[in-house]
Amino acid sequence: MAASLKPRIAVIGGGWAGLAAASRLADRLGPAGTEPTAEIHLFEAAPAMGGRAKGLFWQHPSDPALKAPIDNGQHLILGAHRRTLDWLTRLGVLQTQWQSNPLIWRDRQAGRQLQLGNGPLWKLAMAQLWLRAKSRAKRQHLSLVWPIDLLRLLSAVRSARNHRAQPGQQPVDQSTARLAQSLGLSEAFTQRFYGPLVEAILNTPVEQASASVFLTVLSDVLNPKAPMSRCWHPLTHLGQDALDPWQTWLTDRGVRLHCGQRIRRIERIERIEPAASKAQTGQQWLLESQGSLTDRGVLDQAFDAVLVCCAPWHAKDLVDQSPNAFRPDAPAVEHLHRCLQREPLAIATAWLWLPATITDRALSWSGLSTHAVYPLSLPSSRQDVRAIGLFRPAGPWGRLASLSFSALQNPDRAQLEQEANDLFVTWLGPWAQDHPRRLVIEKQATWSCEVGTHGADPHQPADLRAGPPLTDGASGGLWLASDAHQPGLPATIESAVLAGERAADQAIEALTSTHKR
Repeated sequence: MAASLKPRIAVIGGGWAGLAAASRLADRLGPAGTEPTAEIHLFEAAPAMGGRAKGLFWQHPSDPALKAPIDNGQHLILGAHRRTLDWLTRLGVLQTQWQSNPLIWRDRQAGRQLQLGNGPLWKLAMAQLWLRAKSRAKRQHLSLVWPIDLLRLLSAVRSARNHRAQPGQQPVDQSTARLAQSLGLSEAFTQRFYGPLVEAILNTPVEQASASVFLTVLSDVLNPKAPMSRCWHPLTHLGQDALDPWQTWLTDRGVRLHCGQRIRRIERIERIEPAASKAQTGQQWLLESQGSLTDRGVLDQAFDAVLVCCAPWHAKDLVDQSPNAFRPDAPAVEHLHRCLQREPLAIATAWLWLPATITDRALSWSGLSTHAVYPLSLPSSRQDVRAIGLFRPAGPWGRLASLSFSALQNPDRAQLEQEANDLFVTWLGPWAQDHPRRLVIEKQATWSCEVGTHGADPHQPADLRAGPPLTDGASGGLWLASDAHQPGLPATIESAVLAGERAADQAIEALTSTHKR
């Protein structure tokens, strides 16, 4: 594209999908050290970027001078989240501002601790032949049943991978509970490992969770370069360790960022511009904002392409307010409406602020390490109370322990606070008492992955077109992308990044073809 024909592109939504979309556009249309071939604008309604995955500061109740960096959730990045890890690497923060920890499955009720080793699942299964269960009182050898169960699960993953390699050969989806039955997994393995693993990955109870999506995620995780036994989390919080460096990266490449600007309406207009001896027709887009821009001229000019990368409920508001812009039967709009037929799920994260000396005593009592992630179960008759626990630094004063509860419908704050207290005591003993706590509930955090709702192959490009096509059938310059638009994967940071990148690729392809015509 010639500089005189530089297109204007708007990305609406500064969450992880929007950041990935803007970055992909900047990367392809204006690599570092070159003159950008497009004018890219990123609009975010909130005061800061991040969307549903962002950092916060927690003020200590007894010492206002102390502020601990926390997030609105744990937001763990798994080894299979390769695109997210690639961006963190490019930003220069993965090795310096993120911590990589092993995943340790803790079953305190049974006195067992299972650490997942690095590498593919078959190595893990063979390792269990020699792994000894641990407890404070004694060591016990694991039954031979668990390695056999793991090998059976591996066979299902391999079968799913083979089906994905053969178009048109996808098996009928089923629940993960039915999959466990068909594989003959033991009851102990299902309750203490398989079930918590399903809920941690899909945020959905085993009885309703999609086996197709579960096996897809495990298949991706089994890449030796991305072992499932490792996960990453920020050393401080997502703002300092990811979002701030990302904004700097975008600004350095000429992307113009507009925080506190909610785009409330999109209007489609026709353009006619002379091109050689005949007129060339096309579509452009005018944006209407709620809030004042420093440079009002930004919205006075039309955009050649618009990528809507906000949360589905915000995207629906924009669709409803822009009837002449969005095509109701466009693939991305239809997918949006199907997604919104399901209720969003909440994720609650409980934070516990411990002095350094108390942390050492608690870890000595529990036999655990600060450098690990622990899926935990509440030792009671309620088997459905599960959470994921990890430690993070909180400056010189001490450390933060956190518990994340997933797949919540209509969460009750008082009940969650009590369950978090019980789990903290189970995890860390009496030293978890009488220290500051904070419960953060993200009410619209994720979506369930039920049977039949996410059956597509995540490696097949999703059609993210949302606007009317041009007269020659080419894409019309409007796209929808979010974590809900990534087929075959649960709603995570990785699915948001993938959807944002694909929307950017499709927009670049459309702009390039329009320029050639």
